[in-house]
Amino acid sequence: MAKLMSVLEKYSIIEKNMPEEDTLVAEADRKTVTMPLDTKNTSTVEDKNDITNIEELYEKHNMQIQSSQQTVFYLENLIKALPTELPEFVKQTTINNILQVSAINLDTLLTDGHKRNSVLNTYIKQYEHTMNLEISKLYHEITKYNEMIAKCQETIQQKQDTLKGQLDLMSSESKRINNILEFCNNKPKE
Repeated sequence: MAKLMSVLEKYSIIEKNMPEEDTLVAEADRKTVTMPLDTKNTSTVEDKNDITNIEELYEKHNMQIQSSQQTVFYLENLIKALPTELPEFVKQTTINNILQVSAINLDTLLTDGHKRNSVLNTYIKQYEHTMNLEISKLYHEITKYNEMIAKCQETIQQKQDTLKGQLDLMSSESKRINNILEFCNNKPKE
């Protein structure tokens, strides 16, 4: 029982008077993990809907974590606090008992989880749609530039052909004139 109590205390499921050093450890355990997202912007358009961590998204939708006992993450703490070798039904019964004793409504926590999941799904669908539109625009620009490049290459080829034709024409005329001049400059030998 003492082991279970220490685990419950560790995950802030029940409170105990802790020395100052233990308080810092408990506070570090309660902090939520933030997941950094890739913020490198390869587009020339600034992505205004980018978030740098999940908490930012929750704050945007007024879902900050006020008390860990009012969110679905409280259930996560309870689940982690129980020994892994316990059967599922024992874990569920234990969690239900802890919630009843703590006067915490399971449905409220589950509703919070569904809302958070909905916010995440809505965000990623909108973000994916926006990014796919931007990617499509960039591909369209690439196609447009490729067409411009092809036209420029065609023009370059035409100009090179014209230049070669002019060089050949001038060289031919120059040879003709040189032959005439050479003929006239050469005096017959006597």
